[in-house]
Amino acid sequence: MRKQYRRYCVERSYVETEVKPPEHHVKQIADRLINADKLCLFLDNECIKYEISEEVGDIAEVLGAMVMSSVKIPCTFSNTSPNFVGEVVVDYASLPEDIDCF
Repeated sequence: MRKQYRRYCVERSYVETEVKPPEHHVKQIADRLINADKLCLFLDNECIKYEISEEVGDIAEVLGAMVMSSVKIPCTFSNTSPNFVGEVVVDYASLPEDIDCF
């Protein structure tokens, strides 16, 4: 099923509020995820807006990635998942330097 995008009418024209990324960007992201040494998926505000918990769980399981979430958002990822490593204060400088964080 194709996702329906919200459109707003602006002076007889429609403005897309969401734009699909170019295919080569998606491939670059996938390549980086696959080639990461210590993969960590960091969930922030976007995971609430788009409800991506199931997709993140699938990616984490297949790639063996850790999953962290921000303390400023409600729990959107299962804290019983073996991939869930906890919540992090959103201070990017405090994240471990030896992880590949996406």
